[in-house]
Amino acid sequence: MMFKFDVLIAGAGPAGLASAIVLSRAGLSILVVDKGRRNDFRAGEHLGPTARECLKRLGFEEKGLDQDHYSFAGMRIFWGSDRASYQDALFSLGGLGWVLDRTRFNEQLGEKVEKSNCQFLYETSIQGATPHPDGLAITLRDKSGKRFVQSSFLVDATGRVAKGARLMGAKAKIDDRLIGTCFLQSSDRVDPGQSHKWGHLESCPHGWWFSTEIPGGRRASYWMSDKHLPNIPFLDGLNSLLTQAPQTKALFEQSGDIIDKFQRPAHSQCLDHCAGPRWIAVGDAASSFDPMASEGIAKGLRTGIEGAEAVLSALAGNHTPMLSYDNARKEEYKTHLSLKTVHYRNEQRWTSEPFWAKRQL
Repeated sequence: MMFKFDVLIAGAGPAGLASAIVLSRAGLSILVVDKGRRNDFRAGEHLGPTARECLKRLGFEEKGLDQDHYSFAGMRIFWGSDRASYQDALFSLGGLGWVLDRTRFNEQLGEKVEKSNCQFLYETSIQGATPHPDGLAITLRDKSGKRFVQSSFLVDATGRVAKGARLMGAKAKIDDRLIGTCFLQSSDRVDPGQSHKWGHLESCPHGWWFSTEIPGGRRASYWMSDKHLPNIPFLDGLNSLLTQAPQTKALFEQSGDIIDKFQRPAHSQCLDHCAGPRWIAVGDAASSFDPMASEGIAKGLRTGIEGAEAVLSALAGNHTPMLSYDNARKEEYKTHLSLKTVHYRNEQRWTSEPFWAKRQL
């Protein structure tokens, strides 16, 4: 027996869950699958104030966010100079954002989904998708093997791998090879004061660091570079990297033991088409930005909502919003590339180093 759903959503991050909220509220039957476990740690914690409208549409109240997440004071920046500059969120146009407990935020998104219309399968990945008279025949794989479902529509929210979109024939244009290496440290400040709720950005000859305290008494520090650090001597080169970033080194020394470490792709890319017959890509599956933009989660929520609305129109026989969505993602990505180039050009101290030279062309 093949189970049937109106929409299958591949990926249970912010983009996929935002789509699930909109589609389940419309009364559609939804299946959400994710290759990870429900409570896996997910990289990316900053949610800027531009996300307020999306949060409101998804049913969030700011009080609930303030209780479970930190307000974001701003950025302390060492970029283009060894002297600090500051971006104070309190005086920005949009006001304060949040530093998220990502596990809790995903839980909160999941709580907004109409459970009567939605099922979740974790540790399950999408393996294949072929046209079917009533939509798509989709192959899934979990620990027990393959299973098959039928869906009228596929929403790809699998992040940079864009697994669903690639199965439907889309190709990604990759513009760099940035890799993020995350170090999680313990912190004795379970609820840090406002003076500690600053993000820290520091450039150095072979890349740059971003570091911030996150809920749960932890500090997350990300080393962004083009070099893949091997798993075995993962920490062997850490001291030499930190020596080139003295401000970040001081933060490391003020925090506790490293309790986890992992690497994730952080490159910029965009699909050659972000939507097609019976499918659409949302979040980083459609286009992924350099983490410097700090737009990953906000963009995921926004495109998750817009993608779901385009799906509802397509299922009702109007495909114009799908074309508009595709064009919007491509134009948005072009703008991002221009802004990214400008930002990297602001660092002129190491223009002969390969990392910086290729980003300032």
